[in-house]
Amino acid sequence: MPQPLPSSSGASSGPSPAADDSADRLVALLGELGFDPVSEGGGGDGAPRRIRLRHCPFLELAEERGELVCSLHLGLMQGALAELGAPLTATGLEPFATADSCLAHLAAAPAGARPVE
Repeated sequence: MPQPLPSSSGASSGPSPAADDSADRLVALLGELGFDPVSEGGGGDGAPRRIRLRHCPFLELAEERGELVCSLHLGLMQGALAELGAPLTATGLEPFATADSCLAHLAAAPAGARPVE
Protein backbone atom coordinates (compact mmCIF):
# COMPACT_ATOMS: atom_id res chain seq x y z
CA MET A 1 0.00 0.00 0.00
CA PRO A 2 1.42 3.44 -0.91
CA GLN A 3 2.84 5.47 1.93
CA PRO A 4 1.08 8.80 2.50
CA LEU A 5 2.83 11.98 1.49
CA PRO A 6 3.35 14.62 4.17
CA SER A 7 0.48 17.03 4.56
CA SER A 8 0.57 20.48 3.02
CA SER A 9 1.13 21.96 6.44
CA GLY A 10 4.07 19.61 6.98
CA ALA A 11 5.59 20.52 3.61
CA SER A 12 5.48 24.24 4.31
CA SER A 13 6.84 24.06 7.86
CA GLY A 14 10.32 22.95 6.72
CA PRO A 15 12.45 23.47 3.69
CA SER A 16 11.12 22.20 0.38
CA PRO A 17 12.76 18.99 -0.79
CA ALA A 18 15.42 19.22 -3.48
CA ALA A 19 14.33 18.49 -7.04
CA ASP A 20 16.12 15.14 -7.15
CA ASP A 21 14.63 14.06 -3.81
CA SER A 22 11.16 15.06 -4.98
CA ALA A 23 11.56 13.10 -8.19
CA ASP A 24 12.79 10.08 -6.22
CA ARG A 25 9.72 10.25 -3.96
CA LEU A 26 7.44 10.51 -7.00
CA VAL A 27 9.14 7.53 -8.66
CA ALA A 28 8.75 5.53 -5.42
CA LEU A 29 5.05 6.41 -5.22
CA LEU A 30 4.48 5.49 -8.86
CA GLY A 31 6.31 2.22 -8.26
CA GLU A 32 4.07 1.41 -5.29
CA LEU A 33 1.04 2.10 -7.47
CA GLY A 34 2.23 -0.39 -10.11
CA PHE A 35 3.55 1.89 -12.89
CA ASP A 36 7.08 0.38 -12.97
CA PRO A 37 8.68 3.84 -13.39
CA VAL A 38 12.22 4.64 -14.53
CA SER A 39 13.82 8.10 -14.28
CA GLU A 40 15.47 9.47 -17.44
CA GLY A 41 17.42 12.50 -18.61
CA GLY A 42 18.80 14.09 -15.44
CA GLY A 43 19.13 17.87 -15.46
CA GLY A 44 21.70 20.13 -13.85
CA ASP A 45 19.85 19.97 -10.53
CA GLY A 46 20.14 16.17 -10.51
CA ALA A 47 16.42 15.66 -11.06
CA PRO A 48 15.23 13.60 -14.02
CA ARG A 49 13.48 15.42 -16.85
CA ARG A 50 11.31 12.41 -17.65
CA ILE A 51 9.83 9.39 -15.94
CA ARG A 52 9.10 6.42 -18.16
CA LEU A 53 6.05 4.47 -17.00
CA ARG A 54 6.58 0.90 -18.17
CA HIS A 55 3.30 -0.49 -16.86
CA CYS A 56 -0.16 0.98 -16.63
CA PRO A 57 -2.41 -0.46 -13.93
CA PHE A 58 -5.37 0.60 -16.10
CA LEU A 59 -3.99 -0.35 -19.53
CA GLU A 60 -7.21 -1.74 -21.01
CA LEU A 61 -9.16 1.32 -19.96
CA ALA A 62 -6.35 3.67 -21.07
CA GLU A 63 -6.40 2.12 -24.55
CA GLU A 64 -10.10 2.90 -24.83
CA ARG A 65 -10.35 6.12 -22.77
CA GLY A 66 -6.80 7.49 -22.71
CA GLU A 67 -7.91 11.11 -22.45
CA LEU A 68 -9.56 10.32 -19.13
CA VAL A 69 -7.08 7.84 -17.63
CA CYS A 70 -3.94 9.70 -18.70
CA SER A 71 -5.30 13.02 -17.44
CA LEU A 72 -5.95 11.43 -14.05
CA HIS A 73 -2.42 9.99 -13.93
CA LEU A 74 -0.92 13.38 -14.80
CA GLY A 75 -3.04 15.01 -12.09
CA LEU A 76 -1.88 12.39 -9.59
CA MET A 77 1.77 13.22 -10.33
CA GLN A 78 1.15 16.98 -10.19
CA GLY A 79 -0.75 16.66 -6.92
CA ALA A 80 1.92 14.47 -5.31
CA LEU A 81 4.68 16.92 -6.25
CA ALA A 82 2.61 19.89 -5.04
CA GLU A 83 1.89 18.12 -1.74
CA LEU A 84 5.63 17.61 -1.28
CA GLY A 85 6.28 21.29 -1.89
CA ALA A 86 8.56 20.13 -4.71
CA PRO A 87 10.49 22.60 -6.86
CA LEU A 88 9.29 20.71 -9.94
CA THR A 89 6.04 19.61 -11.52
CA ALA A 90 4.79 17.14 -14.08
CA THR A 91 4.17 19.22 -17.19
CA GLY A 92 2.78 16.52 -19.45
CA LEU A 93 2.14 12.85 -19.99
CA GLU A 94 2.86 11.34 -23.38
CA PRO A 95 0.56 8.31 -23.64
CA PHE A 96 2.06 5.29 -25.39
CA ALA A 97 5.29 7.16 -26.24
CA THR A 98 6.61 3.73 -27.20
CA ALA A 99 4.74 0.51 -27.73
CA ASP A 100 5.27 -0.48 -24.10
CA SER A 101 5.51 2.76 -22.11
CA CYS A 102 4.21 6.24 -21.45
CA LEU A 103 6.45 9.22 -20.71
CA ALA A 104 5.88 11.84 -18.02
CA HIS A 105 7.73 15.12 -18.48
CA LEU A 106 9.05 17.11 -15.49
CA ALA A 107 10.14 20.74 -15.26
CA ALA A 108 10.71 23.41 -12.65
CA ALA A 109 7.52 24.42 -10.90
CA PRO A 110 6.37 28.00 -11.35
CA ALA A 111 7.66 30.12 -8.47
CA GLY A 112 4.16 30.88 -7.19
CA ALA A 113 3.28 27.18 -7.04
CA ARG A 114 5.70 26.36 -4.22
CA PRO A 115 5.13 27.10 -0.55
CA VAL A 116 6.81 30.20 0.76
CA GLU A 117 9.50 29.45 3.33
